[in-house]
Formats: sequence, structure tokens, C-alpha cells
Amino acid sequence: MIQFKLAYHHLVKNKNQSLPFIFSNTIWVAVVYIFLAMLYDTNLKNISFGAIAVALMQLGLGFVILVSGLAIIYAEQTLSKQRTKELGLYSMLGLNKHNLRQVIGIENLLFYAISTGLGLIIGITFSKLSVMSLRVLLNFEHLHQTLTIKPIAIAAIIFAIIFLLLTLYDFWGLRHINPITLWHKASKAETVPKGHTFLAITGLIVLIMGYYISISSRASLSAFLQMMVAIMLVVAGTYLIFIIGSIVFLKLLKQNENYYYKPKNFIAVANMLFRMKQNGAGLATISLLCTATLVSIIASVSLVAGQNNLLNLWSQRDIQIVSTSPINLVQNE
Repeated sequence: MIQFKLAYHHLVKNKNQSLPFIFSNTIWVAVVYIFLAMLYDTNLKNISFGAIAVALMQLGLGFVILVSGLAIIYAEQTLSKQRTKELGLYSMLGLNKHNLRQVIGIENLLFYAISTGLGLIIGITFSKLSVMSLRVLLNFEHLHQTLTIKPIAIAAIIFAIIFLLLTLYDFWGLRHINPITLWHKASKAETVPKGHTFLAITGLIVLIMGYYISISSRASLSAFLQMMVAIMLVVAGTYLIFIIGSIVFLKLLKQNENYYYKPKNFIAVANMLFRMKQNGAGLATISLLCTATLVSIIASVSLVAGQNNLLNLWSQRDIQIVSTSPINLVQNE
């Protein structure tokens, strides 16, 4: 099948871009699988306070899925320019839009199969280490893991949906494109990125709202829902700030003639405009992952180090008797 050969040729030929894309997707699949394995392959729910740990893991799983989807969609765009050039060449050689869609679909299917397969292997390998670490951290001697097919199937379905949306987006980009347009689009020089002030301000407001909700939330059952909303707002706000807000800020610096028309500032601002256009989403992803890592480490260390203080605060006596009726002096002694 010629479409399969063309898709495989593009994947192998551009291995300098394809391999990092596969590697990043593999890591995302492994992380998502580890979360799912902790939820479905362990007896965590049956252990004391296990329901709280499960709720926290579900919160973390939602965050990881959201960030991984955005990161995969963004990373795929780095491959699109070279792919667009080759699609234009294939169009000139006689392939129609249906054939081009088949090439794109097969290529994304190869990416999905390789990334998911390797990610599941790595995830299964390191999930046992994660269970052992949780057992030591929470002092759950009876925590054990049993390998089942459910987390594997769920992880495969999640990333199948992500790659399906990615493929549909690529198909949408071919709807009104002819061979000449494809070729010129691939060879078109980089343009100055556009800055949308409204979106930049919206991103800042959304980011502030997300952090305000997370700071103002109190420990309760409803706090998990509030934290999920806060995570979604922080993710959306961070991406808007890095992708659009940074462009707006750099253009404001560019409009300041006293600052911009100096050799050092001129080169720095001009370079940053194009770098933020290309790498804004990547920097936003790194920022979110670093923030999530710091929050997880600090929260875990604080809970473990301060567990004796929490016990003394909640249970000041070794034995407590709760009664609905008043107690007399003898009982009080």
C-alpha cells in the first residue's frame, strides 16, 4: 500500500523530529498508566484513609491527562511544516485529498501504536516501584498490586481519543488546500506573531482566579471539586500567558522606542518574539509540570513530617469517650 510506505518513509526520514515526539508521548502514556494502575490494580480503597488517597490520585490523573493532551497536540505541530511540504509534493504527483488523509491517518496511527506500546511497557515496569514507594510513604503494609487489563485498556483509549482529535485537526487543515498552496505554505517564511490583548488579559484573570480558588479552599469533601476547577483554570491561564501574553508583552516593549532601539534590547526582543511563538506552549507545559512536582513534594513531606502534630491536634488524649448525655464528676475523673 503506497500510503503506508509514504507514511513510514516520512517517519523514518524525519527521525530527528519523530523520535523526540515518540519519546515525549511514551513518557505521557507511562505516567497516565501508573496513575491508573494505582487506582485500579491496588487495594488502596480498602485501606484506612485510602479513599482520600484515591481522590487525590484522581485529581492528579485529570491534571496529567489535560496537560498531556495539550502537549501532544502542540508537539505534533513541530512536525507539520515538513509534512506539509511533502504532502504538497505528493499532491503534485497525483495523490488526491483522500489519499493525503490516508497518509496522515496512517502516520498518526504509527505514532500512536509505537508511543502507546512503549509507554505501557515502561509504565508496567515502574508501577511496581510506585506502589512500593506509596506503601513506605503511607505505612500501608497491606497494600499490594495485581496486574489487570483495565488500566491498560483505559490508557490506550485515552490516548486513542487524543490522537483521533489530532488526526481530525490535520484533516481539517486539508479541506481547502490545493497542491500549490501546500507547497508555498511549507516554504513560507516565519511571520511576526500576532498578539491579542484581550486573550492575554483573559489569561491573566483566569490564572489569578485559579490560584485564588486553590488558596482559599478549605479541607472538605467539596474541596476536591474546587481543586479540579482551580487546576483547569491554572492550566488554561498558564498556556494563555505563555503563548499570547508573552507576545503582547514583547510587543509593548517593541513599541517603547527608548527601550527597543538599542542594540542589545533590539536583538533580544526580536529573537524572543519568534522564540515565544514557537516554544510558548512547551514552556507552559514545563512550568505546569514543575509547579505540580513542587506542590506534590512539599505536600507529601509536610503530611509525613507533621503527622504527629496532626494527631496531637485532633486527638489530644489517648482515649476519648463520646456521649450524647452530660457526664458527672466521677465519669469525668
